[in-house]
Amino acid sequence: MTQPMRQRWTRPLVMLAVVALVVGGLAPAKSGAAGHQIYWGGYDFSESYIRRANLDGSAVELLVELGPGNFVPSLALHIVGGKMYWSEYQSGLIRRANLDGSGIEDLATDDTQGLALDANHGKLYWASQSLPRQIRRANLDGSGIENLVKITGTAVPGPLALDLLHGKVYWGTDAGIISRANLNGSGVQDLINQGPAYIDSLALDVAHGKMYWCGTGPLIHRANLDGSGVEDVNISECSTPIALDVGNGKIYFDRNVFGIRRANLDGSGVEDVLTGFSASSIALDLVSGGVVYGFYYNHAICKPPQTKPRQPFSVKGGRGSQTFDCAAGLALSPGEDLKITLKGVALNSGFGGSLVGYQPTTVICRDLTTEQRLKLVIPPGTQTFDCSARNFFVNPGDSLKVTINGFVPRE
Repeated sequence: MTQPMRQRWTRPLVMLAVVALVVGGLAPAKSGAAGHQIYWGGYDFSESYIRRANLDGSAVELLVELGPGNFVPSLALHIVGGKMYWSEYQSGLIRRANLDGSGIEDLATDDTQGLALDANHGKLYWASQSLPRQIRRANLDGSGIENLVKITGTAVPGPLALDLLHGKVYWGTDAGIISRANLNGSGVQDLINQGPAYIDSLALDVAHGKMYWCGTGPLIHRANLDGSGVEDVNISECSTPIALDVGNGKIYFDRNVFGIRRANLDGSGVEDVLTGFSASSIALDLVSGGVVYGFYYNHAICKPPQTKPRQPFSVKGGRGSQTFDCAAGLALSPGEDLKITLKGVALNSGFGGSLVGYQPTTVICRDLTTEQRLKLVIPPGTQTFDCSARNFFVNPGDSLKVTINGFVPRE
């Protein structure tokens, strides 16, 4: 499925004469919160694949083998839902699988190098390079495809990122333009114009109001989310792709077909994470959220501590909304306190939940219909809660409120 427009967009693939995945001998860098991992699409002469490892580069696992030439230009994670999503260059497929690589499903056929998830609302967004070129979205199973924004002129869209705190989708093109729109496709704005240069990769630091990108040339650039205040980051070896770990103040990037490196957000402290291959996509498991059972939420609020004033991240749900991720709208640091409030409706008599990347300390279960209340103290190391403990039962249809106090685990 080779098409001229995609060839024009994609950087030349420089293959190494001898390629090997090397992790031994590297001094481990400081990793992020316990359990967090890096996933990437990589390629060499003989194979293309998806792998994962700890954030310090240790414990590498092969998840999916794709064969030579069929590299992965975009990769996105739904950790709470246990899925990873990716696009393929050669086959033109958008696919998903379990996080261990099993259970591969084909979701759509489209040429795309930009893929992002709004897992809280069950949506998958991508930048379509097939004519007519558009920003599109669908349900997480690939159904219900919607065309949101038609790309005008001859520009080809590439990288795509979501600002779920403010309800925006951002994308870059091979004409050197970064644009944004509301998540429904309205209110399109052009923010950055680098002239004839292409936008090769794009990532958002929503918590600090910044976007980062690579274009023609070796530098990583950043600006405010409205496109003002453009500046160069002190990293001079940018290539596709980049990914941000804002809570730990890190940016990950491909080091020009020699592996993955990371640095501080200002470009200092560059270090190798993984070497000996070329990365075509990077995704970080930085989730702090969970899944609830026995009820669905209409509203979820993730509130950081008042000692670090930030806008709470609010998610509107509805029937079927049972997974949530606070990290989708907040930059959360290891050890940081976080309060999660869920308001919803009971589906049966018992309800509770399981948390990922988040350690609860207390859970307050309330039936707003009957005014029942139960406080649970959660032991260290336990990431589940059961509100039906101690004979606290509710009626289907009752209005519920669950308040979870806890913190983001340290490494």
